[in-house]
Amino acid sequence: MIEHRGWKRVLRLWLPLGFFLLIELAPFYWMAITSLKPNAELYNTRLMPLIVYHPTLKHYVDLITETSFLTWTYNTTLVAVASTAISLVLGIMLAYPLARMRFAGAGLIAVTVAATYLVPQPLLFIPLADIINNLGLSNTLTALILTYPTMLIPFCAWLLIGYFKTVPRELEEAARMDGASRLQTMLQVVLPYAFPGSFPPASSRSRCRKTNFSMR
Repeated sequence: MIEHRGWKRVLRLWLPLGFFLLIELAPFYWMAITSLKPNAELYNTRLMPLIVYHPTLKHYVDLITETSFLTWTYNTTLVAVASTAISLVLGIMLAYPLARMRFAGAGLIAVTVAATYLVPQPLLFIPLADIINNLGLSNTLTALILTYPTMLIPFCAWLLIGYFKTVPRELEEAARMDGASRLQTMLQVVLPYAFPGSFPPASSRSRCRKTNFSMR
């Protein structure tokens, strides 16, 4: 009976899982072996395309020595990190009051943020390009760093509003009663719960209970 259940689990779980895993990893395998094949082998249709017969690193050497690949990678990383950091900071500053504070027009502003994200991006290219040219930032990384957050901030705020609303208000009220400022409450109570991947809820809960807030 136990052996029968084991075969049943293999057929229902592991066999489909292995099949879809193979499909998902196939493109990565294809890219890896293609990068290791010499040109003569790469364009030879008589050879088995899934096997590398004479592996070489020439393509990688040419990529690094004959192009500006490292510079392109650095520029891309710099723009991505800076844009993400700016979008997160401003997105949190926008999403927290909309999700946790009660004031007139909060719902309308939240809907406007979501609607802003739905605006077709090509409509923003011409006015953004005009602004960048007037600021003298054409063909610079600064232009990209300042442009990408215009599309990232509404999306980031829209997602964070939902996360912030899941945090129990009792924790925030307890922190405020202990003398925490609104900024301390956001950083030490709400944000740890909003990012469960970096701050597990169980540990965050115990840490929040043990934290003594002081008035500043």
